Amino acid sequence: MKRAIFALFFILLLPASIIATGASHMSSIIKPVSINSDGVILCKTKFQENHLGALRVMPVNYGWALVFPDGEIKEYSFHYFDTDSYKDEAVIFKHYDYLESLFKKSIDWDNPPVSLLPLIEEYGFNSNNVDKYLVDKEMSLETFLATYKLSREDMVQKTLQNHHSIETGEKIHVLYAFDKLIFLKNHVGFLDEEKVGAEFDFYHELYDELLGYEVFDITGIVKRRQREKTL
Repeated sequence: MKRAIFALFFILLLPASIIATGASHMSSIIKPVSINSDGVILCKTKFQENHLGALRVMPVNYGWALVFPDGEIKEYSFHYFDTDSYKDEAVIFKHYDYLESLFKKSIDWDNPPVSLLPLIEEYGFNSNNVDKYLVDKEMSLETFLATYKLSREDMVQKTLQNHHSIETGEKIHVLYAFDKLIFLKNHVGFLDEEKVGAEFDFYHELYDELLGYEVFDITGIVKRRQREKTL
C-alpha cells in the first residue's frame, strides 16, 4: 500500500501530457517448451515494462532461453517489437496479437522457427515434452517448502536479465517441477489485493526515486536440493 501511495504522489507531479493512465506493470515470462536428455530446458521468453501504466502496447522483447540444471539462464532475443516506431495504433494491436499467438502456440517440430534452428542443432531438442512436469497449482508457502523439501533460504528465485526475488509471500504458484528446477508464477494483478509469489528487484526511476512495479507477472526459477545418494 505504501508503495502504491508513493508512486501515485510522484505521478501526480508529472505534466498532464504524460500523466499515467493506470498502474505501472511489467512481465518477465519464461515458458518451458522442451527438455533434452541432459536436462537443459528450452523456453520461450517475453519481457515487457510499462513504467507509468500507459494504456497502450509497450515495446516487447520476445526470445528463447536455455535453462540449465544448475539454474543458469542463457537468453537469446529473436524479436524486439518496437511499438514506439509505429504511428497507427490499430496496426500495433494487430501485430501484437499476432506475436502473442506465436508465443502461445506450440512449436511445430517438423517446421520449427528459423531462429530456433541453431539451438536445435546444438542441444538436440526435438519435441514438446514438458507437460509431464506441469503442476500449475497454488499452495501455501509452508506446504510448498514441505512438499519439495526446501527451506526459506532456498527461495531466492531467478528470472530474465539476471534479476532475483527479494521478498516471498505466503502463497506460491508452482508452474513446473522438473528434476532439478522448479518454475514459479509470481503475480499481482490490476484488481488483486493478495500477492502470489515474490517481488523482484525490478525498479523504474521517477524523479530520482526508484519505484517497484505495482502489477507484475514474473516467472521465477528455484533450484531443488539434490537427493542424497544411498549406499
